[in-house]
Amino acid sequence: KVLARYAAVLDRLAGAGVKVVIQSVLECRDGGVCTSETRQVIRELNAGLRRLAAAEKAEFIDLNATMSDPGGLKATLTWDGVHLNGEGDRAWQAALAPHM
Repeated sequence: KVLARYAAVLDRLAGAGVKVVIQSVLECRDGGVCTSETRQVIRELNAGLRRLAAAEKAEFIDLNATMSDPGGLKATLTWDGVHLNGEGDRAWQAALAPHM
């Protein structure tokens, strides 16, 4: 359902001549509410977003390439394994800046 909604939004934006940039969903960090199954769902969603971006000729930014490690979101970028801390916000901004 998420990908279908993304596709609908992309169609409307493309029809309006908007340059579309899709960013990946950040993985959560092991522990607490984050499980390996949760991270797998996020990875599958990101794979779908990447395919959708390619099909729509939109740019895809893989935030996890620089903001995650094998345990998920880097511990230095989050205060609870899910939400970004100040350093995480700066890393996110740095990842997006070259594309804006």
